Amino acid sequence: MGFSHGQHHRFGNNVPLTNLLVTMLNRLDVPTDNFVDSTGELTEVLT
Repeated sequence: MGFSHGQHHRFGNNVPLTNLLVTMLNRLDVPTDNFVDSTGELTEVLT
């Protein structure tokens, strides 16, 4: 899916976990702009 492995990322307190779900859905060819309280993709976890 194009994710960077073996790394630890720390995001701010205001970054919802659902951003990761949006990113994963988009990588699985399920076009998703938002999910519950997401604010966008987590591009930092992509290679």
